[in-house]
Amino acid sequence: MKFEIEKRNETARIGWIEYKSRKIEIPAILWYSSPRIPAPIKTIRLGRDIKASGTFFYPKKGDIPPSMPYPYFFPQQFHDFASKWNESNATEFEIIDVKGNIRKEEKIYILQNAVELYSNPRYFVEAITEVRQKIGYKPLYAPAIALPSNLAILIYAGIDIVDSIAVVLKTRKGIYLTGEGEHKIEEIEEYPCSCKYCRKGINDFRSLLMHNYEAMKNEMAKVRNAIKNDSLRRLVEGKAVINAHIATILRLLDEKYNHFEKIWPIHGNKINASCYSLNIPPIKRFRERIIKRYEKPDVAKILLLLPCSSKKPYSMSKSHILFRKVINRISNRNVIHEVILTSPLGIVPRELENFYPAAHYDIS
Repeated sequence: MKFEIEKRNETARIGWIEYKSRKIEIPAILWYSSPRIPAPIKTIRLGRDIKASGTFFYPKKGDIPPSMPYPYFFPQQFHDFASKWNESNATEFEIIDVKGNIRKEEKIYILQNAVELYSNPRYFVEAITEVRQKIGYKPLYAPAIALPSNLAILIYAGIDIVDSIAVVLKTRKGIYLTGEGEHKIEEIEEYPCSCKYCRKGINDFRSLLMHNYEAMKNEMAKVRNAIKNDSLRRLVEGKAVINAHIATILRLLDEKYNHFEKIWPIHGNKINASCYSLNIPPIKRFRERIIKRYEKPDVAKILLLLPCSSKKPYSMSKSHILFRKVINRISNRNVIHEVILTSPLGIVPRELENFYPAAHYDIS
């Protein structure tokens, strides 16, 4: 198996995996395919090109090995047993138990109990960060949890491969999916989508499924473009505003500062800071370095606190130009230490105002 990464945006990656002499572009959706449920595009299909091998109790021949699933909250000895059994049955795919031992090999790792973990934001975040520490940068597949509304947060968290199983299950329940959420099909008077299935009118399972697939494809295109433009975090924060579950996951991910700080670049694009941005690694890193490393100039005797400005660097704003004119009239102006009070960063000494992210953020 070959795996190559072509672009990164924090924890998300764009690249490809070579499987059975075919390329899977990541982030990827494995479309479930069966005689009754066709895949929307000709690609590597789950159920046809990649077949599951059943479970410990009902094993059968396939690409994805049979699994030995135990609930996340079971005692450790169960997870140790499941981990050894999964490892002994691994193919190019290996199902991994978060609480078990994981060997780092050239495989596609499948997150066991993904549905259970995703239902509890704290379990999910703990599992994703722990698995990433164990497998490094190897590809990670989380089955049966992806929908158009949560695709961005899943990729942002570090998942490379998802599937369409959750979309099929929602469609069976008569749920109309969009990038913002879900609605019962009978409650929709006007379709908020202009795909060909919505234009013709949704009147059966197949047309609803095809619309939901279109919503999934559109959302993946947004995610891929956001990764290329280094703006995935902005997309995820937009989802968090309208989805409490995503907001909780995002907040818990931000608490894993030591894990994500190593991945985030020390310089980047402009940050559109919101209430969800206060603890992202570049902002928290700046605050911590001010507290732990910064020392004021020896000659400074007077602290002058100044308000921040919308224009960056602050010294280029009209208000700060006026401040500097007044300060420069003082004969010994070096005794005055200018410090700017900002919303996301706390304090920014004047001599550091050009450093990232002090000169690269805006408050939304």
